[in-house]
Amino acid sequence: MHSNRFALFITARLGSKRLPNKHIIDMGGVRPIELLIRRLKILGLPIVVTTGDEPINYGFKEICKNEEVQLFFGEAENIPLRHLQAAKELNYDFIFAIDGDDLLTAPEGVMAIVKKIQNEDFSKSFYNTSGFPFGMNSSGYSKTFLETAINNFKGENLETGWGRIFSKESVVVIPCESKNADNWRLSLDYDEDFAVFKNIWMHFKSDLITASSKEVLEYFDKNEVYKLNQTVIEKYWENFQSERSKEIQKELK
Repeated sequence: MHSNRFALFITARLGSKRLPNKHIIDMGGVRPIELLIRRLKILGLPIVVTTGDEPINYGFKEICKNEEVQLFFGEAENIPLRHLQAAKELNYDFIFAIDGDDLLTAPEGVMAIVKKIQNEDFSKSFYNTSGFPFGMNSSGYSKTFLETAINNFKGENLETGWGRIFSKESVVVIPCESKNADNWRLSLDYDEDFAVFKNIWMHFKSDLITASSKEVLEYFDKNEVYKLNQTVIEKYWENFQSERSKEIQKELK
């Protein structure tokens, strides 16, 4: 798996309106994007931070240099197209799509996808793990599969719920065993989410880099850390549906 064919693409931007510069806010010794990168490095796969080609995102340059990962500037408002641009320019055949907001993406989930695709033709499917709490699952697809989906899509903006460009028939779900609950949220969008991640970081400190998802979730559950951001769950989904609807309406015009 050290082949140049596979890479982890972290999708991130610094122009968030709900929590400005959220990826580079200090959490007490580490910044969110640094934590995500360092936890994913244990997989031994190339890492590429993919962001929109806008001046505000140039703030990633120093971080990526220090963390020794690649940085790609591409299409600002179409994430799948940005991934395709990066895969072509950097010569990667399979992309593990990691949301930059999901700081504790389960490495175990990525490896479950790796195991699944090792002995099969992965060029025609969208792989997605299930079982982990919101913000810890991962997904992946081949460059050729992605290009076909993009060519069949008629719109321009694809930032919210962009997985809709893939047909239901192409989705391969890979179940993973994990602690989970409907009111657990591990994704960075609001101040309350930041409080969750800072709490976890301050408990584990540098041990969080190598901590298993099981260890993280046991602490998260036992200490009821999930209560810190329960109030934003409904607000998040309302905003998600609103932004997604706006994009779809543009597609229909």
